Amino acid sequence: MKHLYKLVFALVLSFSTHVFAGTLYMPEGYVADGVDEFIAVLNSSNYEAKGTGHIYYEDGTSISFPISFPSKQRSGITLKDKGVDLNRRFSTVLETEFVNAPVGNPFTGVPTVNEGELTATLIHYDHGRALGANFTPTTSRSWTIAEGYESEHTRDYLMIFNPNENKTNVKMKLAGNHWPFPQDFEFNIGGKSRFSINLHDYVGEGYDQPYGIILDADLPIVAALSHYDDNLGDGVLTMGHPNKGSSTGYMAEGWVSENGVEYVNLLNPNNFVVNIDLVIHYNNGVTEILNVGSLFAYQRLGYKLNDYVNKNEGFMIEYRAYASDNWDWQNKGYPKPGTPVNVVANFIHFDHAGLNGVNFSNTGYKHWQFAEGYTDSDPDRIKEFLLVYNPTEHDANVTVTVHYSDGNDPSTLKLNVPAGRKNGLALHIEDAMRKGSIWYGIRVDSDQDIIPYFTHYDLKFGGSFALNGTGWD
Repeated sequence: MKHLYKLVFALVLSFSTHVFAGTLYMPEGYVADGVDEFIAVLNSSNYEAKGTGHIYYEDGTSISFPISFPSKQRSGITLKDKGVDLNRRFSTVLETEFVNAPVGNPFTGVPTVNEGELTATLIHYDHGRALGANFTPTTSRSWTIAEGYESEHTRDYLMIFNPNENKTNVKMKLAGNHWPFPQDFEFNIGGKSRFSINLHDYVGEGYDQPYGIILDADLPIVAALSHYDDNLGDGVLTMGHPNKGSSTGYMAEGWVSENGVEYVNLLNPNNFVVNIDLVIHYNNGVTEILNVGSLFAYQRLGYKLNDYVNKNEGFMIEYRAYASDNWDWQNKGYPKPGTPVNVVANFIHFDHAGLNGVNFSNTGYKHWQFAEGYTDSDPDRIKEFLLVYNPTEHDANVTVTVHYSDGNDPSTLKLNVPAGRKNGLALHIEDAMRKGSIWYGIRVDSDQDIIPYFTHYDLKFGGSFALNGTGWD
């Protein structure tokens, strides 16, 4: 009998098939004259990924096209080349499977290929502005975003994709810093459809006020926000937080210059008061705790780091959220004071004439991927940086593997990140990087859980975006 088990086990392991790589969603999508969008894809696995790309418009119509992403290579999709209509808003879905990948160990359930090894990023170029964000594999009935800001020089657009066959009802709560917030709205979104609105049509009277978005749907959806700042000449594409955020989060970026600005934008999605602390970990080993104070129910607050941190000194950020001593909490059913509770946190950085930012990462991982990267023949045009924050108590040995769009030999860079510190690479000047005009993606592998941050600046054509990567263990 033992020999029979061994034989069956060997036969299963030797069998190769198409292994599901996953479904990736991007609610944002729009191309026009002067507006271009590209999907950057990194497949760091040992297997080719094939499948179908789908474009879903707001009226429920769609188009599809075959997609293929070679192993160990950065590749991509130019959406205008796929027959996408100009001046029509859409969402994109990528469905893929790894070809001829072993099914893995059927007894332990350990997969042969991790879904994170196929990463996709949307890059949106819009008249000198550059926005970028990762596709997400997540659908959820609840999404939250802390990024909205109403003024005469900003524009905010909310995008929702309904991946279900049936229509879904979505309740939207706009949560602000002061009256007349919060405000409640409701929408019905057709099945397999993109939905979008100009949020400033809903915010109400009054300029120069921050607000956040809380979405609750009766079916799983995907949501994102495009924010444009005409004074700063750039924008940010922010994927929502599923399931009302997290009680803790980490950010590798942190540097306030004389000409720059950084914000931590916070949203309390709860119907009770929460307290929030920001922990600033300077790279010289000094730690400071900034007590943000209390956020009332459904309040959104923009916390300007320039007013509290040292200038021209690198730091990392950690937030901690916990229930306040809410009135009559025992009888009202609120969490006990001091209990960790979920909030939503987004990060914004402006410098070098570029606006970028990402969601806080709620946990570290040993493996991360970034699909977008570019080296230009003009050394003064593109600047790209990879930061790695090590929040653990042990030094991290990090390997950065750069996969290029021509499929030729990758570059390998080593990075040591001391415990509680960060280290980084200026990729545009690294000797190990290939030179000339070529696209690339990055895989980051570490022996400790880490938090990365990737930034792209185009100093010739303008615009900047940041990515926090796709992570897994």
